[in-house]
Amino acid sequence: VKSLYYPGEAIFGLASLSNVTRDMRWLKAAARAADWIADVRDAKLKADEFPHDHWLLYGIAEIHKTLPDEGRRRHAKKVVDAILNAQIRTDTENPDFVGGWLVNGPVPSTNPAACRVEGLSAIHDIFLDEEGREAGGAGKGMTSRIREGILRGADFVLRMQNGRESSLALSSESASLMRGAWPTSVLNPWLQIDNTQHALCACMGAQKVLFVSN
Repeated sequence: VKSLYYPGEAIFGLASLSNVTRDMRWLKAAARAADWIADVRDAKLKADEFPHDHWLLYGIAEIHKTLPDEGRRRHAKKVVDAILNAQIRTDTENPDFVGGWLVNGPVPSTNPAACRVEGLSAIHDIFLDEEGREAGGAGKGMTSRIREGILRGADFVLRMQNGRESSLALSSESASLMRGAWPTSVLNPWLQIDNTQHALCACMGAQKVLFVSN
């Protein structure tokens, strides 16, 4: 089984392991893998073809704390640009879609939106210098664009959460069990732990960037 996200998850895992063990071998391995993605796997992609890989953004952000590198930051910017450019900003016919992403099917879903908000929140700080100002090579307004995308995405994720209103059509027992969880989409009430886990992480990441860091 192949998954686009396996390399990014492995990179984040190795970088996190290095952070815990203080063994630089793991961090250097993570950095080499991230460089391979930037320089080989994704080297010839067009701007709108870059995978919306939140795990890779997590990984690059973790590596950057100890081994900052302009090449990896440039690649992260390409991924971020692809994510932000694909986000639904306005939709007069379906205003509830604003902030989400159309990935699989005709409506935006919880998981894709939550994962992208996670990635944007994780990578935000590498576009700042040590004094909290926007780093010169990031591009004008980069952090502002990221925060705007996070805000739209987090707002969409919160709207997706099962609340009293969205549970009215269910029996009282079912409604009480589902309240607070996140369904797959507005058309699919299916609950799975991945939806709620990623939604919670997205909300915490958004809070850190939008409120705690400022």
